[in-house]
Amino acid sequence: MSSRTNVKKTRDLLLLRELIDQTTDRMGLKKGIERNMAVTCWPKVVGKEIAAKSKAVKIIKDTLYVKAASPAWSQQLSLMAEQLREKLNKHLGKELIKNIRFRS
Repeated sequence: MSSRTNVKKTRDLLLLRELIDQTTDRMGLKKGIERNMAVTCWPKVVGKEIAAKSKAVKIIKDTLYVKAASPAWSQQLSLMAEQLREKLNKHLGKELIKNIRFRS
């Protein structure tokens, strides 16, 4: 495959992504998609150990709700909330999550 073909495919993918972003934004779906990404990327962002003991459940407004395996894990994760929030937002590429609430 030539480099011209790769450049054209890359350009086409970027145009497609822009079209999808514009369409979801116009339809009012963009924020919901971004919120879903925050929930689904939780295991990747927090790592295997934390992901094994917790699960991101939902986002209401700017708060991510996470179910922890036990009260002890809920307490431990609460102490790490700011660090986890920063990692999550960095992964998402924007300040989507303002708070994280942990429940056991």
